[in-house]
Amino acid sequence: MTGNEIAKQNKGVLSYD
Repeated sequence: MTGNEIAKQNKGVLSYD
């Protein structure tokens, strides 16, 4: 999963793992 996909899931909250 990319950072952008995670950000979308978190409604714009950037979450890079």
